Amino acid sequence: MYSKGLNRINKENFESDVSKLTKINHENVVKVFIKGYFEFKGIPYFFLIMEYIKGKDFKELNLQLFFEEPYIKRLKYFEQALDGINEFRRFFELHHDLHEGNIMITDPDKNNERKICVIDPGYSQYSYDPEDEDSDLYSIKEGIINLFLKQEEISENVSLRDLEFPELRMLIKNLIKEEEIELIRENDVHKEYSQALLPSASTGPSDHRIQIILDLVKFKIVDYYREIIPDKKNKIQKLIDVLGTFNPLFTEKYGKGGLNSFIMYYFNVSSSNEFQPHLSKLHIEMPRRSSLIIAGDFALKVQKYVMEHKISECVSIGRVHGEYDTEIRSHLIFPQEMSFDYEFKPALKELRKLGFIRGEPYENQDSKTEFIVPSQPKLTMFIQSYSLDYYFQHFDLV
Repeated sequence: MYSKGLNRINKENFESDVSKLTKINHENVVKVFIKGYFEFKGIPYFFLIMEYIKGKDFKELNLQLFFEEPYIKRLKYFEQALDGINEFRRFFELHHDLHEGNIMITDPDKNNERKICVIDPGYSQYSYDPEDEDSDLYSIKEGIINLFLKQEEISENVSLRDLEFPELRMLIKNLIKEEEIELIRENDVHKEYSQALLPSASTGPSDHRIQIILDLVKFKIVDYYREIIPDKKNKIQKLIDVLGTFNPLFTEKYGKGGLNSFIMYYFNVSSSNEFQPHLSKLHIEMPRRSSLIIAGDFALKVQKYVMEHKISECVSIGRVHGEYDTEIRSHLIFPQEMSFDYEFKPALKELRKLGFIRGEPYENQDSKTEFIVPSQPKLTMFIQSYSLDYYFQHFDLV
């Protein structure tokens, strides 16, 4: 109900408003169903019956609610709010009473989906300057931006608060397109490596990490027989167990026969006794992690770090790099002196291509380079596809 009683002038305004509002048919705008008049103490009043929105308005929300959602979902919620506001600009000149109490997020539906809805358009008797494109946003612009985004998530060359409404709306739509393209690409990568975890043929490995584990097992076997250190035998068998997670063929072939079967197959001998005389001729170097594996293992280190320190969004590379470098060098099963320029920086380049790294190129611990944690499921997916330490830790190799 409109609080002012009707007279000839405002009745025309009310009728005009309803005519405009009924033209709006958008999922992010409250729907107008019925208009009418009634009298109270001899004074006629105008009323509208609108759609009931079950949810909370933005004044009621905890400011952290949206930041618990993935980046792409926040962008889409922001887009919905801007699309709703834009509908009023198209059909109603603009929303005449826009504040945080007049934008709502619905309760989850049966598919656990929620949407943003702009309500209560106000009364068009209040004048505005057509040249001032953002007059409807003055009381809400900064607040609504802060609900969905942080300035550091956007290019440093763009100030969200300085953008006019059309530019802001276009920016959000472009960011959504970019993120969706990136998610499709990541999904394709994930499918590729998910398929690689299964045996592709009756013989031979099929995952990009298997060869390096094979080389590691060979190195450990030679080391074991040359130095005769009993504990190494258990670690070698554990490595063979890890191979079985990538391709069941290894469990099938070496699960029972273990080390002896492996030696006979990969060194082309009939027994471990026959293998020993060849030790002096064998030269097998300790393998090195590839840039992709370093990227995966570093992502695993970041995941542990952010969980221990309760960090939800991003962490400086410098805060994790030192610990990670120490862990690689002192790794009990797979130690490696990691080259900063030829191994670690290429690993960061791979992570940047996948959207995990932002900021300036990483040169030292003072560099303003950050590892983004878009979501734990997304980070875990990457780790499972690239890391070796992720699989080592499940077999208690230490």
